[in-house]
Amino acid sequence: MDNRKVKAVAVWAIPSKMTELRSFSVLAKYYRRFIKGILGLSLKQAISLQAVLKLPQFDRPFEVQVDASDRALGGMLVQDKHVAFESRNLKDAEMRYNTHEKEMIDVIHCLEVWRHYLLGTKFTVVTHNVASTYFKTQRKLSPKQAQWQEFLGEVYFEWVHRPSKHNNVADALSRRWLRNM
Repeated sequence: MDNRKVKAVAVWAIPSKMTELRSFSVLAKYYRRFIKGILGLSLKQAISLQAVLKLPQFDRPFEVQVDASDRALGGMLVQDKHVAFESRNLKDAEMRYNTHEKEMIDVIHCLEVWRHYLLGTKFTVVTHNVASTYFKTQRKLSPKQAQWQEFLGEVYFEWVHRPSKHNNVADALSRRWLRNM
């Protein structure tokens, strides 16, 4: 299995603030049901073990779950189990984007990273940002948004809104970079 798929979890910095600890705690609580003997392992090591990730099955639908914070973005590619994780810092210019644009950058970034899995398949993009779910039908577009829409036209997917409280892992991945800024 490719180590880049778990890099977002493997390089997670040791939390020094309560909010950072909560972010990682949410991630750990979610994965404890999938990892046998998790108490004997380092949580970070256990979550980033490649056994947590599964090879993609192209006869099953994919789900791309994304979340963007003020300084970073994160996402995961999911089927019945997780296929890959992704996160990165926002660039200086991207930090000045509004929430909707940050969420769109997150979607675009994740789709570019996982393009080889997603081309030719129908999949779902899950976001907690309601405005993003209407992006395909938006009439007036800035040049930047027109580029995004052109890119999104190459793939076949459906938008789904899911509140933040049900999108915990992507939320944690998007907040892990805050201290590293």
